[in-house]
Amino acid sequence: MLGSTSKLNVDASEMTSNGFTFSISNGIDSFKGSAQVDTITVGASAYLTDADVLNGGAGNNVLNFDTTGNSKQIVTAAQLTNVSNFSTWNIKDTATTPTANEFELTVTNTVAAQNIDNTNSTLTISAATNTVDTITLDASDVGSAYKINYTANAVKNTVKLGAGDDTVTLSAGVDTVTLGGGKDTVVFTATAANNTIKDFNFGTATGTGANVDKINLAAFNLENAAGGALIKLAATQAYASNTNIVVLNAQAYTDAAAADTALSTWVGNNANTTDVAVLWQDTLGRVHLSIDTNAGNTGNFTDIALFEGVTITGIAAAIDAGDFALVG
Repeated sequence: MLGSTSKLNVDASEMTSNGFTFSISNGIDSFKGSAQVDTITVGASAYLTDADVLNGGAGNNVLNFDTTGNSKQIVTAAQLTNVSNFSTWNIKDTATTPTANEFELTVTNTVAAQNIDNTNSTLTISAATNTVDTITLDASDVGSAYKINYTANAVKNTVKLGAGDDTVTLSAGVDTVTLGGGKDTVVFTATAANNTIKDFNFGTATGTGANVDKINLAAFNLENAAGGALIKLAATQAYASNTNIVVLNAQAYTDAAAADTALSTWVGNNANTTDVAVLWQDTLGRVHLSIDTNAGNTGNFTDIALFEGVTITGIAAAIDAGDFALVG
């Protein structure tokens, strides 16, 4: 039963080929990994306690959290006290027919320090293969020395990042991301929608290296993406060939359809059949990021994110090419 005092000790440190795969028990587990890629699975969050000592060893090791079942699972920083040297974490549901569940994970600065990939100071966490669960990740305690690289699933993710140069990849889920400090990158996949981004910092328009955070739109076929971001402010600048980022800063718009019409009018008769990214503000003061696959016509306009804590006027004053990654 849960809370068992039985002990299981596994020492794989002498293995010289392949990695060791191990699922922790409901007792007190001790694991010493090899120099290969070892994989530990936590089959239920309650199985993991601060009495468990799990050391992955020298390899780029994997820690899997299996969310199978319909009970909410919570993994606290205290439970991760003695977990070290696992630089890749996966949140996955391995059931043949998965059941929707909730999973909460807290990563502190200490936990990150014990588990980062020492070659890039990064802890990689992914829920990409989890098709049913609502995920909450709180890494807000992580300091500037360490990076979190999180890939969301297509359900719902609530993510708080720390002070490092973090990366979050978003898809079709209803996601809310608080970036925190550092030079963060928000990667939008081609299915991205319904995202809310907090604390995004456009920096100052003094050169491409002056940005603080970055929007990655490489998944979209933006006009002349290989040439970098060509930004136009619609209130004061005319459309030009190869424009791929448009800031509709002349006024606020009631909805996406109104912004779409304004963009089409601004582009005019200039043919544009590839994607353009559009930043615009609604009448409630919220800034949107949309993708238009034919900016010269209406009806091809898709909203992919809201940005909280910024204004279209502030963006127009600060935006530069360094705020975007359009390829690779």
